[in-house]
Parts: sequence; C-alpha cells; structure tokens
Amino acid sequence: MEPNPIVRYVDIGDEPVIHLETIGGYGSLPLLSLEMAVEPLKAMINKLPESVWIAKANCQHPRDNLTQDESAAIRLYTMGRVYKHLNGMLRSKNRAKSLPPWLPYLKLLLTALFKLAAVKKTVWRGTNVDLSTLYKPGDKRAWWGFSSCTESIEVADPFLGISGCRTLFCIECGSGRLITPHSQIEDENEILLLPGFYFQVVGMRKSDDGFPIIHV
Repeated sequence: MEPNPIVRYVDIGDEPVIHLETIGGYGSLPLLSLEMAVEPLKAMINKLPESVWIAKANCQHPRDNLTQDESAAIRLYTMGRVYKHLNGMLRSKNRAKSLPPWLPYLKLLLTALFKLAAVKKTVWRGTNVDLSTLYKPGDKRAWWGFSSCTESIEVADPFLGISGCRTLFCIECGSGRLITPHSQIEDENEILLLPGFYFQVVGMRKSDDGFPIIHV
C-alpha cells in the first residue's frame, strides 16, 4: 500500500531551521532511464520496481515536452514511496553521506522539473504544528526538501484540519513548478517548490480560528 501522498503538503515541521550546504554532485551525471536512476535505491524503498512500472505506464504520452522517463520521475515522487525517503535525506544535517545513491534520480527529476515553466503566484502550504516561534518577521530561511503547495487556500484547509495546533504559510513564489499533468493525484493543482527554496518572512497574522498565517 502506498503511503498517503497528502502528507507531502503538511510536513513543514520536518524542515531544519538551520542553513545547510547547497545540494550538488548531480550536474555532470548522465541522464538515465528511470529504472536505472533508481537502481541504487531499491534496497531502501519497498516495492520500488512496482512503483516505477506504474509510473511509466501512466506516462505514455507525457506533456510539456518531457520524455516518458522525465514525466515518470515526477509521478514516482508523487506516489508516496519515494518522497519521504528523499525529503528525509535532503533535510538531514548529515546528508553528504546519504546523498550519493540519490544523485541519478535527482538528476532525472530536476531535469524534468526545470523543463516546466516557473509559476509566479501566491501559493499555500500548511502543517498541524504551531511554527510561529520559528518563523518570525524578518527571519531568512530555506526549505531543503521538495515542498508541495496548493494554489487555493480552500484546498489547504482540509489538510490542516479544524482544530488543534496549525500553521498556514502564504508564499509569494516565483519559481514553483505546476506538476499536476505529471502527478498521480490529478485533481489537485500541486505547485512544487524545489530544494533550497530561500525566503524571508515578511509578516504574520492570526486566522479567524486563531492559528498563525505566516507570509513569506
């Protein structure tokens, strides 16, 4: 059973609040097929070959001038098995040790994402944790994992729930990628922010329900 992909939208609390080194090492690598790119990951991700087969089967006529392998690399990320391991590695202070097996897949995934047009609009991202003490106006931060956002605050609300600790981020982005045409979840306009998304907190207010809305 695939993990719930909705968790991608609410995992901001897993982001480190310290600045890490930039991610590199994949630029000079050859562009491989998806099967070959994930070969080093098979031992750590359950049923990965099955997920790869499903991703490619659903990307036989990819849009946006992507190849089948490029589109399937995005779809594989959205299917759930890969993103938790990948983002966990990207957010780790010790990622230099665990990065090498991921480089071929990162090469393919980022090549695909950079082919998509940059999205310049307000997007939303939330979490079931109160992060107001960690993101204060004037703070400069970077998110090191891939960050899933939605175009609509109404869509973000169900991810947050109706009670308990919550934080909603209002993000003025200029470099997100709309991945819906290449996603396993085709009914959500998912905007993906790339690793190393750097921003400044410009304001904070309380929602009508009392939880913080942080503007970056």
